[in-house]
Amino acid sequence: ALYALTGENGVGKSTIFAVLAKLVYQGALHKYFRNEGDRSTRITFVVNGNENTWVKSLNWRREHYERDDISLNGTYE
Repeated sequence: ALYALTGENGVGKSTIFAVLAKLVYQGALHKYFRNEGDRSTRITFVVNGNENTWVKSLNWRREHYERDDISLNGTYE
């Protein structure tokens, strides 16, 4: 299968991939979104029924640490 995200500049294609990078690169949110967002910014991943929600405060923090952290085997470039 081949998938493509297309669109004009500035519509968020790179942002989607930067967020998805969190699944294979632990520090992605801190690196790519350090100065982006405010206290209402939330990112939620759901994989195989497991859910992780990350909230932007001064730094990114995960809600509900009693749940397993979602990570996928893969590489990030």
